[in-house]
Amino acid sequence: MYRLLSILIFFSISNASSNEMSVYEGYLTLLSNNTSYPVISKFETNSSGTIIGIYELYGDDDNDGHYEAKDYGVFYDGVIKGNKLNIYWSDKWGNGKLIINFNESMNKFEGICIPIENGKELKVSASWNGSLLQ
Repeated sequence: MYRLLSILIFFSISNASSNEMSVYEGYLTLLSNNTSYPVISKFETNSSGTIIGIYELYGDDDNDGHYEAKDYGVFYDGVIKGNKLNIYWSDKWGNGKLIINFNESMNKFEGICIPIENGKELKVSASWNGSLLQ
């Protein structure tokens, strides 16, 4: 229910914005076991200048080597300064902050994922990267 509500809120906000969405393809890699999952990250600036977005995370639930299972999460309250983006995320596993450093042309990024529990930041749990889709 929460996931559906989050996605509906995102699309409502997106439709109010006239900005184009930037779509990046990459991987989220868990630091605990070095497992990587394909992820599509989508960002845009809303009418108030805040960066928002959505991501699609693919899993291999049946362990057959094919990443067909898809889960969604939302990005919100993003602020970009230069080539650095601080943005929050929320999905069925929890909430947190993503700190992204873009390259100079903004077509690639490397980031770290920091879970937040009970209002406190935990240790970095994953790396997150992406390359702009053309």
